[in-house]
Amino acid sequence: MTAAVTVIRALGFYSVFLSGLLVGWIFYHMTPSPFKTCPLCSATWRGLDDFLADPAVHLNGYQINDIAIDKGFFLFSHTHADCGTTMSVPVSAFLSLTSQPFISGRRRPGQSCPGHCLRKDDTTSHCPQACECGWVRDIMRRIHHVGAEQSQALIR
Repeated sequence: MTAAVTVIRALGFYSVFLSGLLVGWIFYHMTPSPFKTCPLCSATWRGLDDFLADPAVHLNGYQINDIAIDKGFFLFSHTHADCGTTMSVPVSAFLSLTSQPFISGRRRPGQSCPGHCLRKDDTTSHCPQACECGWVRDIMRRIHHVGAEQSQALIR
């Protein structure tokens, strides 16, 4: 009889343990994760609109992926008083900000390319050339020159 009681008690423990794991798994997967968390100060932004509206977040540039341009990263500085780090966000998180089509084939300076993409501070000029960098440049222009209210309007 004691062996049977021991088995029942062990099964009871494991069922409680497993149900706890199940609740934890459900909570983990049902809780929306933030759009971005700062790797240094742990500040979080719930969504893209919060991130773009934060005056302490500044676009630095775009880190290209030469194999797949849509797999690159936008680089941002978090200039909060206690932080100052640089963080990367996948370009795919910003696709809702552009309606430009993705065009295959990149132009290089000298191939009727004015080279706007090579100049970090040149975000106001619209590039007349059709190239795969165009939609990334369009997103950067919108991020760089949009105020807090306008960035929220872009997303909606």
